[in-house]
Formats: sequence, C-alpha cells, structure tokens
Amino acid sequence: MSEVAADHSLPERQTRALDNCEALIRLYRRHADTARHWYHFLQITGITLGGLTPVALLINGAPAWIPAAMAALGAIAGGLNATFHWHEEWLRNTYFAQALASEQERYLARATEPYRTTLESQTALDNFVARIEDIRMREASQWSDYERTAIEPQGEPVKRTDDRPTPRQAGGDAGRSG
Repeated sequence: MSEVAADHSLPERQTRALDNCEALIRLYRRHADTARHWYHFLQITGITLGGLTPVALLINGAPAWIPAAMAALGAIAGGLNATFHWHEEWLRNTYFAQALASEQERYLARATEPYRTTLESQTALDNFVARIEDIRMREASQWSDYERTAIEPQGEPVKRTDDRPTPRQAGGDAGRSG
C-alpha cells in the first residue's frame, strides 16, 4: 500500500475516489455536450445555407455576393466540422462518461466480480480506483492515437534502406523546399 493510501482511512479514500469519478463524469459530459452543440450548429448551418443559396440566386435584384457568401459560409461550416470532428468527440466523450458512471454504479452496488460483497472493502476500493484509472487511460490513449493519425500522412510509410533520418525526424517537412 502506498504512503498516501496508508495516511487516509477507508472512508476518506472512498469519498476521494467517488468524488474523483464524479468529477471525471462531469468533465466528459461537459465535453460531450460542447461537441454535440458544435456538431449540430455547424451541420444545421451548412445544410440551411446550402439549401438557401439557390433560392438567393433566384431573387431578382439581390446582390451577387449574398448567394456567394451563403455558399462560402456553408462550406466553412462543413469544413469546421470535418476539421474538429465534433461528432466523433461527442460520441467518444459520451462513451467514456457512461463507462465511468457504469463502473461507479457497479462499485456502489458491489454486485459484480471486482466489487463482490465477499471482498474486503479495501480490495473493492482498490479495484474501483484501478478500473477508473484504466478507463481514463484508455480515453487518453484513444485520443492520442486519434491525434497522431490526424497529423500523420495517409498511406503506408515509406520503407528506408539507409539510416538517414526522415524529413520529419530531422525537423523538416517533405513538402518544403530550400
């Protein structure tokens, strides 16, 4: 048992673990709500502007810049959704908020294997803390993998037969000259 754990009673550790889990659930739900709002706003904006652009073209005497601006703003809305992946963020954060809430319920009910009432309370709490941390680390790993694939070039990596660094390793950019 760690020094920190030894310095705190079981009820204090349990309160701290449950409070931490609640804070994570709130965080993921808040991020999910933000992503959902942006996704819906940008989707509705793009669809609305895309649908109204032809109508604006039919209005006699309307300045030409109005339908052009509408089409451009619709394209920008679609581009922002594609760039920031609000839909994927919404789903990912919702999933992890629900996974944490579900794990918390299983712990409080002491109804599943890692929390059975036949286990000592200390063991059940240790299992809960470990499982919450595992969920959090899975989310961090998933985010990291997602970010890495978002910035790496698509396709298979080029196999090199020498030990020279690639442009990325050398701090350069393959598309940049001189």
